[in-house]
Amino acid sequence: MRLHLITGLEGTGKSTLVARLATRAATGAAVGVLRVGPGTPSPAGDPAIAVAELPAPAELAGAPAGPLDASCRSRLADTIVFGLDELARGLGGGAAAAGADEPRVFLEVPARLDPEFVVGSIEASESLSSLVRCDTSFALVDARADAPASAWRARLLAAQLRAADLVLLNHCDLADVARIDLAEAALRARNPRVALQRTSFADVELDDLGTFTYAPSAGLLREAALLALLERLPAGVVRAEGECRTERGGFSVRARPSRLSLEPSPAEHTSLTFVGVALDAQHLFAALSACSLGDIA
Repeated sequence: MRLHLITGLEGTGKSTLVARLATRAATGAAVGVLRVGPGTPSPAGDPAIAVAELPAPAELAGAPAGPLDASCRSRLADTIVFGLDELARGLGGGAAAAGADEPRVFLEVPARLDPEFVVGSIEASESLSSLVRCDTSFALVDARADAPASAWRARLLAAQLRAADLVLLNHCDLADVARIDLAEAALRARNPRVALQRTSFADVELDDLGTFTYAPSAGLLREAALLALLERLPAGVVRAEGECRTERGGFSVRARPSRLSLEPSPAEHTSLTFVGVALDAQHLFAALSACSLGDIA
C-alpha cells in the first residue's frame, strides 16, 4: 500500500488537498484517508474512499498552542500507526486486487506533529512493515502568511519542508503577486532546490510528482560513482531511496539534495527509486548505468 503524507501548519489547506487527491486516485485504486481529529472537507461521501477519522489523544485537546511534549508526540504517532494498520487491512491487506493499481492511503499529519517523527514511527512498526511503504509527501504553505512568529513554529515548518517531495504555496488566489513572490523567495532561501508549485484551492495532481526506479537484473555498482551521483542529484530529483549492491556489499540508500545516508544492508540486488518533478528517465538510466561494474559476482 502506498502512503502519501500531507503536512502543513494550520489553515494551509491540508484537508482540501487530501480530499482532492483521494477523489482523483479513487478512479483506479482502492483509496483510504486517515486523519487524527476533525478535518474538513471530507471525501466521506464517496463510497470508493475509506475514511478513518480518529480522535486525538485526550491530552492534546487541553494542550496549549505550543510545541508538543514527548509523551503527546508519541501518543499521536501511536494513534496514526494504529489507524494505518486498521485501514491497510480494510483495503485488502495493502495488496492490489487483480488488474487494479496498488491501494493508496492519504495521511493528513496533525499540524503540530513533525512529519519526520511520523515517518520514523511508521517505519519502526513491525505490523506496518509488510503493509505500507511511504510514497510521496506534500507540504502546504499559506502564500498570505508571515514568517513563523515563534521559534518552535519555525522549526516545525523547517521539518515539514525537509520531509516534503513537493511544496505547495497555496491560497495564491488570496494574495497579490508581490506577496507570493516574497513567500516563494523565503522558501527558496531555506532550500534553493525545493520543488515548489503555486496553487489555489490546493489544486494539484498526484502525477505532478513522478518516480523512476532503477532495478537491473544483475551486476554491481561502483560505490564512488554512485556516491558522486547521489551527492549531486540530477535536476528535478528531490529524493532517492532504496537498496544497492556495490563492490563493498549491500547498502540501504536515502538521499536528498542536502542529506545522504548509506547504511550497510543485506541487499542482494539494486533497486533505487527517484522521486521528483519532470524527471528525465532516460538521463537517470544512463547516469546509473554509467556507475555499473557489470556482472561481477
